[in-house]
Amino acid sequence: MSWPAAPDSWLVDYITWRINSGTTETRPATLPAVVPPYANEVLYWCIWRRKGRPDPRPTSFPVAEMIPKVWPYEVLDKVNARAPIQIPTTPQHDWLLAWVIWRFKGSPNPRPSTVPSDVSVVAPYCWSVLGWVAWQRERFSNPEASRPPNLPASIPSWCWDILKKTNQAVPLGPPPPPPPPPGPAKPASTWALPMPVMFTAWGWFSDSQYRDNDEALQRMRAAGVKTVALQVGQFAPTVPDRCRAFGFKVALWGSPQTGDGEAVTVARADGYIPQIETPDEYQRALQNLQAGAGAGVSRSLITTLYGLNTFMRREPTTQYPEGQLTTVEYEALRPYCTHAFIETYVQDGGAHFPISKMMWAAGQRGIDYANPTPGLWNNTALSVYGGAGELDAWGRQIAVYVSEGMTPGNWPELGALGA
Repeated sequence: MSWPAAPDSWLVDYITWRINSGTTETRPATLPAVVPPYANEVLYWCIWRRKGRPDPRPTSFPVAEMIPKVWPYEVLDKVNARAPIQIPTTPQHDWLLAWVIWRFKGSPNPRPSTVPSDVSVVAPYCWSVLGWVAWQRERFSNPEASRPPNLPASIPSWCWDILKKTNQAVPLGPPPPPPPPPGPAKPASTWALPMPVMFTAWGWFSDSQYRDNDEALQRMRAAGVKTVALQVGQFAPTVPDRCRAFGFKVALWGSPQTGDGEAVTVARADGYIPQIETPDEYQRALQNLQAGAGAGVSRSLITTLYGLNTFMRREPTTQYPEGQLTTVEYEALRPYCTHAFIETYVQDGGAHFPISKMMWAAGQRGIDYANPTPGLWNNTALSVYGGAGELDAWGRQIAVYVSEGMTPGNWPELGALGA
């Protein structure tokens, strides 16, 4: 049977489908219900060519003079690109290595005498071998290089010998420079007190539920608070022991002052939390920590991040080849304090909201360990800080600012958090 002067547009789809699977489920929608006989002749001709034109030539094919001069070969090339030619399980031609090496040398003249002039005809699988070797060589300098789609799924073990000898004959060049060193281990967190942490302020002097009785402490315990933060200078000497009697750990916080170290000692506090909301507070916090304030107890910062403003990068490491982003200010604080409570306030119009934005910003400033501190005042529900990736992601590992501003509804919200 003679083949048409031009193939049907679906012929490549048909031959590729027959070679790859031929199942009813994968039959291309482009195919006609009845495939004309010439399509199968072209299919078998392509398969014969892909096998290297073994003898004898099938008698079912038209004689060579009757096969069109162009389009069958174009069809074959397109099919080979979509249906990789399988590599034999054992080597078939002893000249294949010389051909592969010659190709990677740039096909110089003269051609190796052992290599036939019609390699593609004699051993079409050679292109699968060459493509696989090229991919493996690319991975030397780019380990993430994608596997080409025109490679067969199975690569016989003898191909690795081809790769090894090719690399010996055609070196890949000097190896890539080693990756940056892993860098020093992340420092330990300076904060070890349990959460939630409840920040308090003026109530111990001006609110009877703090000053005259233990109603506020009872509310905190019922809500699951574990650590109470007392503002330096805003509580009577008996307050730390009252808090401890309810099972709370005690930390002192506030805008840094020269007497903070003594206050921590007198209160026998378990933690020290200087506030950084301005460059001036940053300077005073650094001076206090350098002077030993909070030494021997848990240390953290409470911060809106303003004051940590001078960006820089740490030395390159494997994880951060360009150097991890940090700030000059935090690097100075880091030997003394590696943790921060990040203030998050919906009440200020979005400058410090949502939680995800503030925690990301803390990471950009180099802070090693951080937990969010949502603000509860002005009748703000704790739920406004929730949602996927927000407060819900932190469970009970948070602090709250400030106890005196909480509504009766806030306490059960805090108690249910993370349940």
